[in-house]
Amino acid sequence: YIGAKRPILLIGATDGDAARTVNDYALGHTFEHNDTEGISIYIETILNRFGTHPDHFSVKGIEPHPFSRKVLTERLVNTVLNPGD
Repeated sequence: YIGAKRPILLIGATDGDAARTVNDYALGHTFEHNDTEGISIYIETILNRFGTHPDHFSVKGIEPHPFSRKVLTERLVNTVLNPGD
């Protein structure tokens, strides 16, 4: 989802790790499962904002993106080569 650079609608715990990531990186919005009004408003807002222009249907870019394959691979290599750091 993150790589597609599309707004994420996360339905779940608003204080969990996934919600923290979505909020910290401005990737979308998180709602509790019973917040049907908030979910509806968010969907309407996204559709109204971006309309029928899929090229404009994206979240702001973070470059290099912290979850890109390149960045994750670099972190993995660093962890393997320097396990105590």
